[in-house]
Amino acid sequence: MINNKFYNEKANLSVYIANLEEYVKGNLVGDWISLPIEKSDFEDFLKTMGNPEEFTFFTHDYKDNLGLDGLKIGEYMSIEELNELGGRIENIVTCEVDAINALYEALGDFERALDSLEAGDYAFYKNMTMEEVAQ
Repeated sequence: MINNKFYNEKANLSVYIANLEEYVKGNLVGDWISLPIEKSDFEDFLKTMGNPEEFTFFTHDYKDNLGLDGLKIGEYMSIEELNELGGRIENIVTCEVDAINALYEALGDFERALDSLEAGDYAFYKNMTMEEVAQ
């Protein structure tokens, strides 16, 4: 069980942030945070891993509680990029997961699928064959 004030197990998106310098030395120093996170909270979080001015952080792992196909988090994404993505994913409701996954399958790009979902630029016919849709 993860027990820190920066993590909520029910959040749509969480990332494991680690101290790169310690990782290179063979030590895994880091913890989970949920996104989006306030800048001041992120700064407080980094302090739990040492002096933030003396190390680089990286994203070691991530998980989403929605089951989003195509979601990829880069190891060296900035906190601003992580927060933007976290904020967008935070707004996805459970009933939209099938739609965004279908959009990802059709478009082959998670960012474009998310853009289409947010714009409402799609029609989703759940559990229907192409013949039924054509009728």
